[in-house]
Amino acid sequence: MANSPNPFFRLVLNEEPLSYAQRLAVYKSVSTHPKQVSALMRDGLAKDRLLVDFRTRAARLIEFFDTVKQTDAKVAKVLWIELVIPIVTEWKVLDCDVLTEFLVSALRIAPPSVLGMFAKALADTPSILERLVSDQAGSKRIQDWSCTLNATVKDPATLEVWTNRIVAFCEGCPNGHGATSQTKRWWTLVTLKAALKGVAERSGEGKTLPPNHLPLLAGMRELAEGDKKSLGARRLQNSAQYSFDLPLDIADAVKAFGMAVPTSERALQILIESLEKEETLSILVEVIGTFPCRPCHDIANRLSEAAQTVSGDQNLQSTDNLGLGLHEKRIGVWKVSLSAPALKDLRKLGLSGSDVFALAEAKLRDLGSGCWRGLSNLAGSPHQRSQLRVELLRAAVSRKLFILWQIDVGFDEVTSCVQQLIRVWKVDTNEEVSRAINRVAILQKCYGDVLVQQCRLRPPKDPDGKFIPAKFPRGSEVVISADSGTKMDVRSTDKEVIEMSNKFYSLTEPVINSILSNDVEAEFPFDISEEEVKIIRHFDSASLILGRSGTGKTTCLVYKLLGKYLARKSVPGEEPIRQVLLTRSDFLSVKLRLYIKKLIEAQTSKALSLSGSHQPEDISETEDGLAVDSVSTLKNELFPLVCTFDQFLRILENTVREADRKCFSPLGELTAKDPHSSGLADQIASIYCRNYTYNRKSQIVDFQTFKVDYWGRLPRTRHLPIEVVFAEIMGIIKGSTSSRDSLRPLSREEYLSRSHRQVPLFALESERSRVYDLYEAYEGLKREFGDVDNIDRVVNLLKAIQVDKGLRERLRVSFDEVYIDEVQDQRSLDIELLLNVVRDARGFHLAGDTAQSISKDSTFRFADIKALFYDHFSSVSEVTNQADLAKPTQFVLSKNYRSHQGILALASLVMKMLSTG
Repeated sequence: MANSPNPFFRLVLNEEPLSYAQRLAVYKSVSTHPKQVSALMRDGLAKDRLLVDFRTRAARLIEFFDTVKQTDAKVAKVLWIELVIPIVTEWKVLDCDVLTEFLVSALRIAPPSVLGMFAKALADTPSILERLVSDQAGSKRIQDWSCTLNATVKDPATLEVWTNRIVAFCEGCPNGHGATSQTKRWWTLVTLKAALKGVAERSGEGKTLPPNHLPLLAGMRELAEGDKKSLGARRLQNSAQYSFDLPLDIADAVKAFGMAVPTSERALQILIESLEKEETLSILVEVIGTFPCRPCHDIANRLSEAAQTVSGDQNLQSTDNLGLGLHEKRIGVWKVSLSAPALKDLRKLGLSGSDVFALAEAKLRDLGSGCWRGLSNLAGSPHQRSQLRVELLRAAVSRKLFILWQIDVGFDEVTSCVQQLIRVWKVDTNEEVSRAINRVAILQKCYGDVLVQQCRLRPPKDPDGKFIPAKFPRGSEVVISADSGTKMDVRSTDKEVIEMSNKFYSLTEPVINSILSNDVEAEFPFDISEEEVKIIRHFDSASLILGRSGTGKTTCLVYKLLGKYLARKSVPGEEPIRQVLLTRSDFLSVKLRLYIKKLIEAQTSKALSLSGSHQPEDISETEDGLAVDSVSTLKNELFPLVCTFDQFLRILENTVREADRKCFSPLGELTAKDPHSSGLADQIASIYCRNYTYNRKSQIVDFQTFKVDYWGRLPRTRHLPIEVVFAEIMGIIKGSTSSRDSLRPLSREEYLSRSHRQVPLFALESERSRVYDLYEAYEGLKREFGDVDNIDRVVNLLKAIQVDKGLRERLRVSFDEVYIDEVQDQRSLDIELLLNVVRDARGFHLAGDTAQSISKDSTFRFADIKALFYDHFSSVSEVTNQADLAKPTQFVLSKNYRSHQGILALASLVMKMLSTG
């Protein structure tokens, strides 16, 4: 492309910059043949090279703009229409600093005829207008342009968008712009304009206003000398026909703008136009004159960065089936759902090494395809059939092996419908199948009448004569009917019945491939409910998943994470998404890490063997369970990263220490440190870089350490529960949302003055005063011991991130998404830290239950999380016009899958015995 005969191509795409004489030659060529500019953006390869290396190409174009004469409107117009404005529309993939510099240079040669189009492009582009107006050089260009806006920007809607954004931007400046009167005037104008338009709509109902009040053509005649006065009278009469009285409050607002109160519809229309043009422009010019502004420029940088992140991932995020890759790759049009015993039977067949599994697989594929010839013989003896509410069918695999199945009804994760499905209960010998029929009969007693009718409904056929599942309206699925009249008998519920009804697994290609590979440790995703599917599919905003123990919160988090992971992995050439799953529990962290790893292996084993891709590595390779020191050692192959919050803090702490070139202490080792050093690592030195004379090794204070080493040394602890005091110190005094701005604990006065709703555990002031005394004594002992607690660690990290913007950006590009299980164990400052290290507002997915907590220092409230999200992402939400970014979507799970019907029936029986004596 660099050798193209098009001189303008050579200018932009040549590897070496052109000399001034060469640029001048290109300028003359473009003046003669301007179409070569438009050819650049229409050539796909050339456009890609321009956008991919925009920094270099923009520098060439800026040099070329310096060559163009300001008086040469012809060349300038071509450059703007065919190059500059199309580049603005590609802002999502460009470095916004470079784009701002490029536009500032281009504005020098912008002819008035293109400025209207450019204004519209800026109005449609998030954050670039704010960057230009706050930039030192850009504000000068915009101010010069604003003097001619009345002539160059004719569209009132564009002027309104500009003024809205600039006024809101000005109001958000922490230093203020001294433009309070102008901003107040603008919002008054917006309200007044809306009111006047409402009056115009109401007054215009049922009649048409003649344009400009001209008389009808049929009534026109040549005027005589004496008719001049009568013409004026007729005009007054015609005007009076459309006169009206404006409401008093609106009339006063009009007078406040120094404008005449309209007495006719035509005057009202002129007033509205004046507000949309002259008055809006006046306010806009005055507010633009208060720039440039460095704090505003910093805010604009963050806004454009966030807007690019939101827009760049929009296509992937909005995919309907995102998050459900685990349940795709069905073996036919029917969902084949395996009970846990049936899945175990198939795995045994796979391990046997015989050809029997291939025969069973073929029969199951026939069932899934709807081709049931020879597969639908009635199962069971006459007595067993009389006990069933829905008939069971038997398919012969061989002389000794049979598949026990039935038509059932459930929610289909792929089609998002309640529809018929194939339930496979058992794959075994005739004797084992007969025993399984008795267990299924027990389970079917809980089927409601509606469900029975749906299961018995004969499925329709497609044109080829194959059965296809019947679909039913949403909400019609009834698994356990409250009015069925028949309940499960606790005495007949054994372990096998519970196992048969507990979980079901969709038969998919990855499941078959895993069985064929004899992977005995493989994990498979089980079937999920409609409510869970909604949660797993939701990626338009952050997610808050509430539910008691056993309701599927963790399942939703894991499937949500893996669905996104598999979706990204399926796109050729895409970098893997960098996801982190956090929990407080070491045990749960290890279990989840192993479960996720085995799920990924089962879903991708075939693809891995073909492509040679790496499987996610196990991070539990070192003594403390963490194989990475900092974000610099976090390779893509380590994601999804599953670890405890403590391990995640350690990664961040080591990253902060790496960022300070003056800190030479080994990672994780307690060494002496100059207390007067000013390096960034000093904020982490309280953990790693101190030396104390007390004959006890410094450590991180958790509840157990607090109980053993501190509680007995604290004064006035009598009659105070240690768990409550520890939670109050960590969650309220040190780690509440009130500390997020100052990063300091509450003072005694602040703590004592808090409302009972904010400090519910200690209502009396005397109790709070005792607690604060304990807090001060605890802090003194902590300094003496050389210890730190987890709040200290989080605060130190937040301070380091605030001081070093480069460090903050390094962390923000290291993680795309954070998933937190049992979020109720986290404190507000923990969430604040995570909000600072993940840039995408939609990258947070939190699950928890406020009724249970393993952390003794938790004073968790979901309302605090919502407030933190709003504070962090409200500005991005306004710029991108996506309100959901600042408001996490809350989901509630209520059905308990851990308490199966046997437990519920037993509980019901016990309660009945207690109530009846």
